[in-house]
Amino acid sequence: MLLAYGLALRNGFVFDDVATIVANSLITDWRTWPDLFSRRYFLLAQEASYRPVVTLTYYLDYALWGRNPAGFHLTNLLLHLAAVLLLYRFAAGVLRAPRVAAWAAALFAAHPMLSEAVNAISFREDLLALDFMLLALLCLPPAQRGGRGQAWGLAAALVATALALLSKEMAVTLPLLAILAHRAAARAAPPAGSAAARRASARRRSWPAFSALSLLTLLYLGLRFTLLQSQTERRLHLPHVGALARLLTAAQVVLSDMLQMLWPAAAQVEYPARYATPDRMIAWAALVLVGAALLGTARLWRRSPGLAFGPAWFFVTLAPVSNLVAISHLKADRYLYVPALGYALFAASLAEKLGARGWPRRGRSGKPSRLAAAVLTLTLMCYVPLSMARAGRWRSDAHLWRGALQERAPGARSLNNLGLTYAERLAHDKAFYLYARALRVDPRYQVAWNNLGNALLSRGRKDRAALASQRALLLDPAYAHAHTTLGVLLEERGRLEQALRHYAQAAALNPGLSSPLNNIGVIFFKTQRWRKALAAFRQAQHLEPGNLQAAENAAGTLYRLGLPERALAAYRFVLSRQSGNAAVRANVRALERLLRTRRRGTVPPDPHGP
Repeated sequence: MLLAYGLALRNGFVFDDVATIVANSLITDWRTWPDLFSRRYFLLAQEASYRPVVTLTYYLDYALWGRNPAGFHLTNLLLHLAAVLLLYRFAAGVLRAPRVAAWAAALFAAHPMLSEAVNAISFREDLLALDFMLLALLCLPPAQRGGRGQAWGLAAALVATALALLSKEMAVTLPLLAILAHRAAARAAPPAGSAAARRASARRRSWPAFSALSLLTLLYLGLRFTLLQSQTERRLHLPHVGALARLLTAAQVVLSDMLQMLWPAAAQVEYPARYATPDRMIAWAALVLVGAALLGTARLWRRSPGLAFGPAWFFVTLAPVSNLVAISHLKADRYLYVPALGYALFAASLAEKLGARGWPRRGRSGKPSRLAAAVLTLTLMCYVPLSMARAGRWRSDAHLWRGALQERAPGARSLNNLGLTYAERLAHDKAFYLYARALRVDPRYQVAWNNLGNALLSRGRKDRAALASQRALLLDPAYAHAHTTLGVLLEERGRLEQALRHYAQAAALNPGLSSPLNNIGVIFFKTQRWRKALAAFRQAQHLEPGNLQAAENAAGTLYRLGLPERALAAYRFVLSRQSGNAAVRANVRALERLLRTRRRGTVPPDPHGP
């Protein structure tokens, strides 16, 4: 595993890591932990889904490493290692397949399709969900055996289930997985007695645990889509497609995932977001093939539950992200992290069965053949270099999105995000070209329209910039960043009140953004509404402690309010983090002279504001 994914330790913050970690003010102070259990979670953590367990791990990482990305990546590697060890324990103990366990764990540890979940820090929810799901399944057998350990086993299983659910919604499949694991284990080593007596005894001991898991999951689902749903999710614009189109799309996604588990060479950062239509024969072919695979799994379960458990796990855990129920992304590699466990179990079980002497005769089990071991070893030798190469691809945003351009059909998001990396380097011409290219791929991509407006603004083409921002708002009136961009354009034209309205609307639509609040403060400062300006700057600082522009603006406002001592402290705070800021250093010196000479009536130069 370390050979396959150890290179992740040199990677930086990529993809969504900037929003969920670098700009996340929640994780910088342990005193904010109660916000994990309030509506302010979505405001401060910049998360669209309620996953407090994931954010809690960011607290721990920040406390240990600060904002050193290597520490965060080390946590991801440790979580993946924990999943590998728990898989081994689950296969050897619960499923009673010790010969399968080692090979399954090895295949899972190095599979290249897990690269996105392991290498992107902000996708660790998949790792955490699987860890807690396996812990819950390991705690269930003591709860089902009865005796003194029953209560403790059930309590531990419920706690692990709750943690899995609060890591990622995919854990709703856990009750069904628990039933399947119990039945597969019962067939692997049936207890003494008649078959009817065994089944009755197993049901009596197991139904309380399965019922408790099911009730907990139903309670979570009820809360998740009522009290624990963010405004971002509620405003999410998903295409309205019919049930048949969604079924055909799900079949295509599942078939693609099955093929990628077998041949993981076609992984992409972004997949085309196209729903299937009833006139596409390939969609119907996918539906037939997936239906045949499901039917084959059901038939295989009757004969060999241990062998069928892997495919059953794969299909059950893939169902929530197969688009049978609408989700924001049709397909993503990270969605395969939990289902990949089923593939690993099936591949190892199949090799063990085919290599066993006398199979498929019932009751015979020999040692795995040398051929089966050679095939599995060769598979691992192919997986490791491919996983290493993909770890290098996640080194930085520039590496990631440049690699996305080499894919068969780069998507609008990949082009837009690569444009952002050029914009950060002030290469506005290249950024402009990439935004325009993204809009040729998807003319309805409001993010690219807004970024195109910013690029035009940087080139001084304000009229066209305003048109681009208005187009973004036409596509999505609730897009806060477009309101901010349009506010900047209006402010530069001197239309301060109109700009203020757009900034206020941006802050209302996305209360976690600090930039519109800082801009609101600037307009209040320009119109000499000092106290309102200070309140806006303070709120921007609260949301983003690293926003030094808001801190500097607050210092200038404090001076205007006649509080030079507090203004000096605020300027010194900025200077401690921006030692090369000449304007702030000049203001610090001016205020120091002011405080020294106040009694003599000498007034030094006036520190500037925003």
